[in-house]
Amino acid sequence: MYQRPSSWLRLWRADPMAGNRISHLWNRVQAMATGGWSLLRRLSGDDAYERYLKHMRSSHASTLPLSAQEFLRQQQEQKWSRISRCC
Repeated sequence: MYQRPSSWLRLWRADPMAGNRISHLWNRVQAMATGGWSLLRRLSGDDAYERYLKHMRSSHASTLPLSAQEFLRQQQEQKWSRISRCC
């Protein structure tokens, strides 16, 4: 049985720019999700090695960077080698 389209659908069909607006909105949602994911990776330290490599390429181009395993080992030693308690 045929049902009449809802009002938003009729407006969308009547407006030729609606598809562009939806596409623009979707692009903004994707950009926000990507930015949120990047922020989460940075806060959790997941991208530390990538940031280290970028820093080494830009500031210390003549120095050979550490491998991922060596970098992780160095980070863990730096984090846990000192006393980390409140009192």
